[in-house]
Amino acid sequence: MIAGLNYAWLLRPDVRKSTKSEQAPNEAFQGWWLVRGRVEYPACEDLSEDEVQWLRKPVGQLTLAPGVTLPVPLAMKLTLQYRPDVRQKHASNPLALAGWFFTSGLHEHRLLRLVDADWVRQLDTALPAKGGAGPAPWATWLMTLAWHLLEPAQQAALPLAEPAARLKFLAMFFEAAARSPSLTALLARRWHIWLEQEEARDNGRTVPRWQLIGMRSRPVWSQARTAVLEGSTPSGTTVPASTIHWRDRPFGVNLYGFAFGELGIGEDVRMAVKACEAAGIPHRVVNVDPGAQLRQADQALAEHVQRSAEEAPFAFNIFCMPGFDMVGRVLMREGQGVLDGHCNIGWWPWELPVWPKRWKPAFDLVDEVWAATWYTEAMYRAATDKPVTWMPLPAAVDRVQPMTRQALGLPLRRFLYLFVFDLNSWLPRKNPWAVIDAFQRAYPAPSGKVRPGQAQVSLVLKTMNGRDGHPVWEAFKQRCAEDPRIVLLDKTLDRDQVLGLIQACDAYVSLHRAEGFGRTLAEAMLLGKPVVATDFSGNTDFLDQKVGFPVRWARKTVEPGDYLFVEPDDDAWWAEADVEHAAQQMQAAKASAKDAAFKARLSAHAAEVFSPVRIGAQMRKRLLQMWEAGR
Repeated sequence: MIAGLNYAWLLRPDVRKSTKSEQAPNEAFQGWWLVRGRVEYPACEDLSEDEVQWLRKPVGQLTLAPGVTLPVPLAMKLTLQYRPDVRQKHASNPLALAGWFFTSGLHEHRLLRLVDADWVRQLDTALPAKGGAGPAPWATWLMTLAWHLLEPAQQAALPLAEPAARLKFLAMFFEAAARSPSLTALLARRWHIWLEQEEARDNGRTVPRWQLIGMRSRPVWSQARTAVLEGSTPSGTTVPASTIHWRDRPFGVNLYGFAFGELGIGEDVRMAVKACEAAGIPHRVVNVDPGAQLRQADQALAEHVQRSAEEAPFAFNIFCMPGFDMVGRVLMREGQGVLDGHCNIGWWPWELPVWPKRWKPAFDLVDEVWAATWYTEAMYRAATDKPVTWMPLPAAVDRVQPMTRQALGLPLRRFLYLFVFDLNSWLPRKNPWAVIDAFQRAYPAPSGKVRPGQAQVSLVLKTMNGRDGHPVWEAFKQRCAEDPRIVLLDKTLDRDQVLGLIQACDAYVSLHRAEGFGRTLAEAMLLGKPVVATDFSGNTDFLDQKVGFPVRWARKTVEPGDYLFVEPDDDAWWAEADVEHAAQQMQAAKASAKDAAFKARLSAHAAEVFSPVRIGAQMRKRLLQMWEAGR
């Protein structure tokens, strides 16, 4: 099992802030982790004995009847704190809240280990009978709490004080117990004996009580209780894989990534498949869910994708995603078994020239790191003693869907500069304001204004995931609206349509502060478009003054909140593009668009640098070296 508390603390700055645990996991953060975090990351370790005792600690009392109280464990208080849906549904009934916790919450929040003999004995206590129990047994505390979960009409129809109604409720209760791990664990064994005891019917025939009270099936909770309390795997976890040596598996790669995700790192795994196919490397693709907020509609790998790590048979695992996502979206949700018995390679993208200090433990999860650019190779070598190999990312534009400017809603007879960016990719890093500034310096409007019909150039800003009402986004839209030559396309396009948009424009501009690779720059070059870009970070591998228009820059400190996982003591920095030089380079790019020699040089360079055939051969060479060394 994964020791997830510290990883969760690194992954969740939102919870660190809400629990005021910025320096280290405090008690509030630990409470979130034990009752909520372990649900989100289900492959992590089970509760320790100290944690069990802490969560069992009484923090109040619940009155079940006059003079009858039930201790409220800390686990109930914490669980309800993170379940506003339950609190809203049962806001006026504290007994129903407790009923939900004991009948459902324990299982839903992976807290069944809290159940011990004392809890079972306590919840099996019968409430005082009113006027005699009659032929039906009186309801226990556990049954009474479950009764409070019924709708008011059901409660009215099944009053516990009436023996006949109580028997009907008990039939419902025991049916539910057969399906609920929480009830299964809490129900005393005496009820199994009671249900199996035979009782005479009116015709003199004796039948088991479970049949007499009208249960639809024989209760199975007794057997289930043994499984729950004596060794079942918590729901959502994965039993570790065989510990065979990775060298005993067949040669090939299991590619983990966002196979359907419409984002740059989704394209990373799709291009990795192209490289494997070109080099004849046996491969499987294991899809990783990038989260509900990201569109997952790219079907290019639909026939390749496996849905489970259990379908990853090859010796090498390659994780085509950031190291943080490997931890949070794979390891802490699927379990250590994903890594066991494999040689694990992190083909991890990262944009900054430094690796966050607090995330250095992530390197313990991989045997080697592949760096997509020389820029990231230098960063990784400074951050870890693990082997680091320069392994460029392939790119291709064969899926381009030719689109007319009219279909895209673009000006028909202007020179169009394009910049494509995702609002989920941290706006300070993408720095679209600098692109606007450079465009307006390169082509100042007469008297500060220009009529659309007079414009000879336009700037197209293609975005997605804009959030209406967010002050930064609203201010950015307002800035764009002030210049009628700026076209803001805030929409999600399919992958082939994005390439069609790049093809429909004349030049590409990116004044980013940092790029790990720069995939849209690569795709623009493959489509023969002159590219203006900050002469910093990943794109310096393939963009120089012979084939593009690099822009001078100055070093700038990454401010707190500018980028994820970066803390002040990381001394992180990136580039601030020289807007005046960018304006000059934009003008030069426009002039080069009609230069046949430049375009031929650009096309030949891009086809070579981003070739899946060339990169696939490089992948195969390195994998075979590792394969031989693994003996």
